[in-house]
Amino acid sequence: MAKINFRFIELEHELHLIERYISMLELHLPDIVESERKHLYHLYENSPPEERGGLEFLEHDLDQGIPTRAFVASAIMGLWAVYETSATTVSRIIQKAKQARLSLDDLRGDFLHRASSYFDDILRFSLHVDKPTETRLHHLATVRNAFAHTGGRIAHVPPTRKRDHEPSPRSANRSSAGVSRPN
Repeated sequence: MAKINFRFIELEHELHLIERYISMLELHLPDIVESERKHLYHLYENSPPEERGGLEFLEHDLDQGIPTRAFVASAIMGLWAVYETSATTVSRIIQKAKQARLSLDDLRGDFLHRASSYFDDILRFSLHVDKPTETRLHHLATVRNAFAHTGGRIAHVPPTRKRDHEPSPRSANRSSAGVSRPN
């Protein structure tokens, strides 16, 4: 009788929950924005014209996605947390099976660099399927860090970090470097 391995079922479930959350955002965020717009109009409907500048300001922010960026941030932060937890969990299982002395936690640097180095150099096992996947994860890390450390304000991301993850004109024509999910 075949032995069933449930070690990764929790990670798969967490990925499924993030996917459902992103799907709900895609479906309902436009309605949330429109509902907020109606709410703002209602708040300002009896205001004198000189006080309606506040409405224009709030509506501009709404159109720019500023009040709703926490929804997007939570999806990105959750997705990154699942990726990091998954890579760490898998590394520990392979470390134990290969009886490697060093663990992922023994390395220093940002998570993506540590995990890639650990899998390639210590475990001799590829963490990423291909280079485009690794590139997308670098982009995801940059966006995640922008939300975690600057509240999603890309203007506050150090220029070197932005430049490191901008696709070159050549690579932008070949593949999408953005975060995507399968249909």
